[in-house]
Amino acid sequence: ASVLAGTLPSLLAEALAAARGPEGLDRLLRHVATVEAQAHLRAQLGARKLAAFVGNGAALARASGASDAPMAGPGLVPFQSPGTLEVTLDLPATDLSAHV
Repeated sequence: ASVLAGTLPSLLAEALAAARGPEGLDRLLRHVATVEAQAHLRAQLGARKLAAFVGNGAALARASGASDAPMAGPGLVPFQSPGTLEVTLDLPATDLSAHV
């Protein structure tokens, strides 16, 4: 009950406050579109007997051990799957596709 009465409304208020203005709204839509895309991609894994996916070009290294931010700069080597292990997953177009 405390989640519905307290936590959820405050999280929603923070999200809406962050979405003020064109840049904030675009960040919010990009986040929602990314979450939807990830859910759709994960739903395809079991049928293909896969456990996870990593997109080509992903920055796998983190900025530090205490950060979720990707590493940046000249030391970054973008991930590239070996061609023999590459799999293509379907990602349908949605109203939010332009934000991913």
